[in-house]
Amino acid sequence: ASPASISFRLPEGSSLTASATIQNLSDAPLSGLTASVISAPPGLGVTLGLSSNSLPGSGSVTLSCAFTAALGSAGGLVQVRVTTFEGPLASIYFSAGVDPLRPALAAYPGELTVGMLGQAQTSVAFDVVNVGAIPTGPIALFLPAAPWMQLASTNPMPSLAPGETNRV
Repeated sequence: ASPASISFRLPEGSSLTASATIQNLSDAPLSGLTASVISAPPGLGVTLGLSSNSLPGSGSVTLSCAFTAALGSAGGLVQVRVTTFEGPLASIYFSAGVDPLRPALAAYPGELTVGMLGQAQTSVAFDVVNVGAIPTGPIALFLPAAPWMQLASTNPMPSLAPGETNRV
């Protein structure tokens, strides 16, 4: 099998197709090719297809694999085996990572250190980024209970789409 292993990531609730080439390294033809899933993690559906059920000497066929990640699936290792009536077999390993569908916020920079003079105003800013896979919904901002600190941004902030940034 070429490649013998494939790694990929997909969002939960979505599908992805990968393929590998199965080569006959001998001159003898092989027949009765079948592909089967030996192991797969829970929540990861696997559908297999071969371009042919026979393999001529020194020839090749394509194995296509469709993966579907159910909601809540964590991914993991999938082992697929191709067998023939004549006995030779090939194993292919797929390392499937599943990204959860949720918003995830990150602040840049991660820490702010600012000095301020008495009786003077000092402004600080940072960016909030949605590094998740779905919109956040409105974002409520909370400051420490300090009478000298005020928020200059809209509160709550509007929803952030995946990859979107807003300055606070």
